[in-house]
This record gives sequence, structure tokens and C-alpha cells, in this order.
Amino acid sequence: APTWMKTINDWFTGSLKDEYYQLWADYNLRFYEEYNKRNISFWGMTTQNEPSGAGWSPSQMNKWIGANLGPTIRNSAFSDLRIMIHDDSRHTFSNLSLLLANEKTLSYADG
Repeated sequence: APTWMKTINDWFTGSLKDEYYQLWADYNLRFYEEYNKRNISFWGMTTQNEPSGAGWSPSQMNKWIGANLGPTIRNSAFSDLRIMIHDDSRHTFSNLSLLLANEKTLSYADG
């Protein structure tokens, strides 16, 4: 996310501010819309590489996927786009169980 959307004005630290969760989901959707205009399609997406470096806690990621990203993608022309979660380093692998334990996140996760 751009630094102005984060709690700390830094590319590598800080978390996405709550008030920008939907805007960030909309930004992700817009990415696919713009590529689609150029006849470039995608089969899947990841929620974000290095979520721990960007300040995503499992609870924040669950909230964003369940309330924002998942519904935004599934209610769009890209409803068949596969959403893959936790494409992070193995040192945060324990976070995966926290993501998978959330039914709302799991309902949108394809991998």
C-alpha cells in the first residue's frame, strides 16, 4: 500500500489504516479491471507478499479479506479469480492456522 495509507509513513513498516481497507480492496480490483481492458487476464491473486513486513497481523488480514477483498472480488466481473492467502515466509507459517481458523477468510480463500 502507498505510505499515506499506512500507520507509519514508510514502505516497509506500519500497517494499513482501518479506514483504507476498502480502498485497498478497490485498488486491487481496479488493477484487474485495467489489465482486462488490454485483454490481459489473470487466474489468481495473492493477498500481499510479505504481509508481516507490511504490518499485517493475522487478525488484520482476516478482517481485510473477510470484509473487504473477498466480497469486492466475488461481487465483481472477476468473481472466478482465485484468492491465495499467506504467500509469506516460513517464519510466519504459524499465522496460517490463524487465517484458516477464520470461517469468513476461508470462504474466500482458494489456496
